[in-house]
Amino acid sequence: MVQYWRLDSDDPIPLEHDTYARLAGAKVRNVPECVCGEDVTVGLGGDQQRTATLDRWGPDPPKAKMLVHYRIVLKQVYKPLLNIGDFQSLCGDLADAMEAHLDACEKARLIHRSISLWSVGLYVFPGEARTKEEIAQRRAQREVIPGAWYFHSALVANFPARGHAVSDDVESFIHLFQYSVLRFTRTSYTPHFISKPVYKIDEAKVLPKIVNMVYGDYVLFDGERYNGGDNKLLFTHKSTSWIKPQGKQKKTLTALLNELAKMVHEYYGTFNADDYTEEFYPPR
Repeated sequence: MVQYWRLDSDDPIPLEHDTYARLAGAKVRNVPECVCGEDVTVGLGGDQQRTATLDRWGPDPPKAKMLVHYRIVLKQVYKPLLNIGDFQSLCGDLADAMEAHLDACEKARLIHRSISLWSVGLYVFPGEARTKEEIAQRRAQREVIPGAWYFHSALVANFPARGHAVSDDVESFIHLFQYSVLRFTRTSYTPHFISKPVYKIDEAKVLPKIVNMVYGDYVLFDGERYNGGDNKLLFTHKSTSWIKPQGKQKKTLTALLNELAKMVHEYYGTFNADDYTEEFYPPR
């Protein structure tokens, strides 16, 4: 059983167990079987358990959304990618997840929107999954999806008002693989392999700084809109990978990373940041 606090919403958004029922009905491959799911109530048949902090804040509470206590039971045991044994198994897990993603898009018309280390391995569809129709109706989607910020596409991170497309989830898989390479194998950013004349800081601090700069960095606008991904966009200008593997797997990983970088570079070939800024953030 998994428990978490979901966003409370006035919109008629399906809960996670409803999403699994849709996937099962469409015979989507490689997803866990849902046994049941529900909002937790205060006593039998009582009201939903909600966060009460804002109610007690006073007449001028901070900008935040109410949360509802939710629980779901999945038949299969969930294993996150943090437990990967090697890159061969990682590639197999990602291939299975992308197969499920393709099925979900084509058969159930669902877009995941929350690709992360915690939703791939056993391909889990969180409450953030939306149908293509829902995304089209709610284009100005601005809330941050917990756990997925590192792996958002460059366009979703930079222009949240644009909405979410299938291509953004595909790019998320690429960011997830790149992050895994940085985290689980030796690269040019790993201590001992770092070029000392280039970096003037403690070697042990280089990798965390690089990871945060590319995946974690953000700016909060107007107290409600998160923007980031500038360095992700910057790296799309190159057709080769910015990550340089070292050690025994250097040749294989370099070739794969370069293929992925080339694919992203070609996809962003017609992208113009000024056009997107004018469309989604016009002058007030």
